[in-house]
Parts: sequence; structure tokens; C-alpha cells
Amino acid sequence: NEYLYGIIIKDINDTWKLDSFMTGDQILEKYTVNSGQLPESSRQSPAFKRKMMKLMMTENLIETANWCNVKGNTGFQTVLGVQQSNIFKICHQRFLEHCKKSFNEQSLPQFRILVQHDDNHWIEWIKIIHVQSQNIYV
Repeated sequence: NEYLYGIIIKDINDTWKLDSFMTGDQILEKYTVNSGQLPESSRQSPAFKRKMMKLMMTENLIETANWCNVKGNTGFQTVLGVQQSNIFKICHQRFLEHCKKSFNEQSLPQFRILVQHDDNHWIEWIKIIHVQSQNIYV
């Protein structure tokens, strides 16, 4: 249960890169930097802990979401090596009904993902929605 620290170095092209992971004892031995000088774990920060708490999905969340800005991942199926999209059409109100029903269904997973875009990263929550009329999960 020791913390691991990422050791970042500059390469010959003046680019920063992750060189290795080390424990506090290994850093002390190699760089003579004691553990009191090392940074606190980012996982102990209040912001990280808040993001990791289970998201409470309520009807209010569904009703107030700007669904025009929500991007969906329809995925794909491979049939004989050919990708086929899983695209379906559903009216807005019907989709909200499926969302509300799925949010209350504990057997449908809800999980966190780490999203990285350029130099930014953040945690997002994913909830699987069962669209019963199409017999699919999104």
C-alpha cells in the first residue's frame, strides 16, 4: 500500500516524458529527497474524492439536461467483417422515459471513465440506458 510517484524527465529533444514509477524509499535512495518533500496523493484531494462519489441521478437531472449537447456513442457491430452502425430513432419524450426507468434500475451499470482531450482530463459518469422498444442498451 505504498504510494508510487511518477518520475518525469526531459529527453534529448527537450520533451518531458514519464521515465519510471518509484516508491518514496526508492526516491530517497536515488535522489536523496525524503518523503516529507514529496507531493500528497492527488487521490486524497477533496476535488478527486468528490468526483469519485457515486453520482445521484434524479429525474431533475434528466429534465434539466440539454440533450442537444449530449453526444452519444452508438458503437458498432461486425457482421462478416463489415461494421454496421447501431442507429435508431426515438422521440425526445420517449427517450426521457427510458432514461428515467433505467436510472432507477439498479441492475443497469453506472461507472466512471477518465476522459482525455489534448492536455485536459476529467472524470465522467456513464449510465447504461435500456431502450426497451428497440431492445438495445445505450
